Amino acid sequence: MLVPITKFCIYNYSIMCIVNINYFNNLVKFYNIEVPNMYNMDEKGIMMGKALGCQVICRRRCRTPRMIHDGSREWVTVVETVSGDGRVLRRFIINKGIVHYMGWYAGLKKKDLATFGVSEKGWSNEKLGLKWLKEVFDSETKEL
Repeated sequence: MLVPITKFCIYNYSIMCIVNINYFNNLVKFYNIEVPNMYNMDEKGIMMGKALGCQVICRRRCRTPRMIHDGSREWVTVVETVSGDGRVLRRFIINKGIVHYMGWYAGLKKKDLATFGVSEKGWSNEKLGLKWLKEVFDSETKEL
């Protein structure tokens, strides 16, 4: 069930954001964290395959159509990390599988830097999160 957004909800959400921002700012000041040492990590699921195989099914006046496809697409997860000063860490790409298939990497060039992992569904998990932490984050953010 969807709950309608009211002025009360927006007000409470705004207060919550202000409290979280103040809490964050206090932590930054307390631990003396500099902007280059702040990171944002995000993961994005990507459906591989041809977009032409999709169909849009909806009623004539529907504002939120749904796309369907034949189910032959595979999911790949890409983890990207950016520091507060704009430095981009190596991408971490998770393919669906049990072992690496060399055909996945055929189009890569020498300048394409990434770390690869595999999982049964192509999604991140605890084991791959630890791999990202050790092989990407730790190796690229440790002080020399």
